[in-house]
Amino acid sequence: MFKKGALIKIEDRDTFLWNKSKFESIKNANIDLKNRNLYLIVEGERVYIKLLSVPKVAKEKLYKIIEYQLKYYFTDMEEILFDYYICKKLKKSYDVLVFCVSSRKLNRLQGLLEEKNKLKIVNLIQFVILDYVKSYINDVQYTLIFMNKNNLYIMVVKNEILIENSMIRDFTGNFKDFFLEFNPIIENQGVNNGECNIYALWFYYDDILEQLSKNYKLTVLNYSEDTIMEGFMKEGKCKICIR
Repeated sequence: MFKKGALIKIEDRDTFLWNKSKFESIKNANIDLKNRNLYLIVEGERVYIKLLSVPKVAKEKLYKIIEYQLKYYFTDMEEILFDYYICKKLKKSYDVLVFCVSSRKLNRLQGLLEEKNKLKIVNLIQFVILDYVKSYINDVQYTLIFMNKNNLYIMVVKNEILIENSMIRDFTGNFKDFFLEFNPIIENQGVNNGECNIYALWFYYDDILEQLSKNYKLTVLNYSEDTIMEGFMKEGKCKICIR
């Protein structure tokens, strides 16, 4: 762990601290977190993607305009964190992809944030993994599947931007459940199976991998968790972050 930084992962049932190349419950960690830079990763939340058309304004005004438009989709904006990406610049407007997640899990950290800590970044596990692996993938469009704890994530990426995603909580390797979730996502892309690139990370269900390899271009990735997490803290940023 870096002397001035602390990496914390928030899951459904507990909060974990990165310590000596592994996560351990923050309740058991014998580490003083005062005056630290905090790097937060949120686990177990689905990303909601909205495509909005907004007026072409200065960047400092754009965030507020997006926030206002999101109120039509979410009843309580105080529980929503979001980031955005300008995907198309028109003469008088922008087409903007907005990534939204629930912020309720961050309520557990109120005590930490009052101890003279500086919140450096909040990000989802999906974006942390994606930001690392995309440096090694040359495809314009691909699908990444990975397991983290008991959650399965499926993400479709095009031109380095997440365009569709899904998550199965407490996934146990059920063949039918996987393809019920996976097949509609792939069909939505309008790409022939033989041209569809699938990458799998930390996914160890051989029957599913075998079926994927029959129908798609499958590549099994082998990156360790400590390499990805240490890289996340070292860089201190991701191209897509949740504000």
